[in-house]
Amino acid sequence: MWEFCSHGFCCQSRGTRTMRIRLVLLIMMVLCASASVAAYGEGGLPLSMDDQVSVTISSAPFLAAKFKDRRLNRGIIYYEHPKLQLPKMRRMTMAISSVTVRVALDELLRGDTTYSWVADGNVAVFIPRIKINGLLDPTKTLSQIMPRFDVTDSNIVDAVEELKRQAAKQGLTGLPKPTKGWIPVSKMSPYTYDWQFSLHLKNKSIRECLDAIVEGDPPATWIAIPFPGYVFIAVSASNPHMGRLRRKP
Repeated sequence: MWEFCSHGFCCQSRGTRTMRIRLVLLIMMVLCASASVAAYGEGGLPLSMDDQVSVTISSAPFLAAKFKDRRLNRGIIYYEHPKLQLPKMRRMTMAISSVTVRVALDELLRGDTTYSWVADGNVAVFIPRIKINGLLDPTKTLSQIMPRFDVTDSNIVDAVEELKRQAAKQGLTGLPKPTKGWIPVSKMSPYTYDWQFSLHLKNKSIRECLDAIVEGDPPATWIAIPFPGYVFIAVSASNPHMGRLRRKP
């Protein structure tokens, strides 16, 4: 699902524009592979907590639940590496019709009591009830308060890198070190991603900052994965516009 080295994604250490582009595309493909989404603004839009939905899942962990042509803004906190965790998670089969997103998520989580969920605005955050000895507590790490978090005309990939950078400068611990020699996606080539946003937040937790990044380009998903010395974070939009590049004016 995800490939890591001691510093995060293995391809981040290559330092080349080609590898960085492949990294972005890999994130998009992994998070979007389970469903097709219409073009931005033409359906496939993010769900609010009170929207009526029909949900299906077939012999899979609750994270694989499908909401037809709509997508759920999500934050997923893993309690260990997904390659170890996902095979152990309970498989369920369920079909729910004409219920709110809140009711659907409550029903899904009744089938897997190792998780709870909370609504951060219109982002559903899945929080594990399990902690693994030797791994940094991801829930505690993401609860740290950032005095400020600012990004201007950013995309979601650069916003997460900037979150790590600003968190380190403000004395927060537990996130990966900012990537050395990071080249913003918008500066890698004459092409840039279609969707950009700005955020100016004060006294928000790292988790709330990730939620705001997700809502800056919905529908999207952020993940947090604990390792012994840090909590890896990443985020990706589910809209196909993230796969379309446009030439700068």
